Amino acid sequence: MSSTHTQSWGANKAVDGDRRALYSSGTCAISDNKKHVAWWYVDVGKELPIHHISIFYRTDNVPGQPSANWDMTHRGRFAGFYLYIGNDTDREHMHLCYHDIQNGTNSPNITIECVDRGRYVMFYNVRDPGEHYPEYYSSSAFVEICELEVYGCPESGQYGEECENCPPNCQDRFCNMSNGKCFSCQPGFMGDYCNNSCSQNTYGQKCLKQCGSCRYGKMCDMVTGSCPNGCAEGWYGEKCIDACPSGYYGFYCMNTCSENCVKPDDCDRSTGTCTGGCLSGYKGDRCHTVDGPGFSSETVYVLIALLSVALLVNVICITTFITRKFFCKKDITMRRTHPNPKLNIYSVFQNDSFTEVEAGHGC
Repeated sequence: MSSTHTQSWGANKAVDGDRRALYSSGTCAISDNKKHVAWWYVDVGKELPIHHISIFYRTDNVPGQPSANWDMTHRGRFAGFYLYIGNDTDREHMHLCYHDIQNGTNSPNITIECVDRGRYVMFYNVRDPGEHYPEYYSSSAFVEICELEVYGCPESGQYGEECENCPPNCQDRFCNMSNGKCFSCQPGFMGDYCNNSCSQNTYGQKCLKQCGSCRYGKMCDMVTGSCPNGCAEGWYGEKCIDACPSGYYGFYCMNTCSENCVKPDDCDRSTGTCTGGCLSGYKGDRCHTVDGPGFSSETVYVLIALLSVALLVNVICITTFITRKFFCKKDITMRRTHPNPKLNIYSVFQNDSFTEVEAGHGC
């Protein structure tokens, strides 16, 4: 509590289980006089689902007696209070659950539905000297809580009177204590109860992120956004959101744009089509076709190959001819030196004279 009137009315009096609203009973938490700000908070031990909060404020009424003290004094001190819920005691980090604007008709015993979650519940009141307040407001801020009770489930991830489990896809398994609706969903799910998977090529928290260009137009992973089958032509990266660098195209950006493009580094990243057209003498989407009388670049390649083969054959033939002529000459010379009268012979003219050679030799 921000301050204490006396030790007898400390902060713990508001959670002692005694709802009596008498100053004399010593069962209320009461702050000191003449303060501009007054606050009190309770720690419920851990972050829990909360449904409602009941406050029993000081009245000093004895049963059966008039309630003059409440109407004249304590109603004004109770007026305008705030109720916050959060996971730390910094009010700026807490959720505002309730602000009293009852115009003087507020009751000393009030139950407020605060469907939220948190570890701390704070009662806060203020009387700013520069602010104009209704006439019935007290001039100073007070805490006069005789009992404050927080109702909810004893474990996180529960809701309802029977404390059932929240839907499994609720973020942190927290849901509305009244109806079980999730405050937010785990990544990849949407809907009040987070029972719908992301659709329409979306993923992530609240399905707000758009999938990249996955291969075959498949849906990306609804949690991480990665493409399980890889990327479509023209894209790369785990989530396929990165376009191929300038000069590359196709699957995994493995192909380079044609050097016959007017702009060699500028072709369609999916198809390889030269976006700026072809250099003079070439045509086609990728500028691979020679712009002439029916000769494509592929045809030119075939012709070159055929000419190469023909040249190789000619070289082989010439080499063979020269080799055979050399051996024939050698054989004729040997025949002249070592005649064999048993062989049929013909006369041939060589070196300006007739020479005997073997019949059918073939040279």
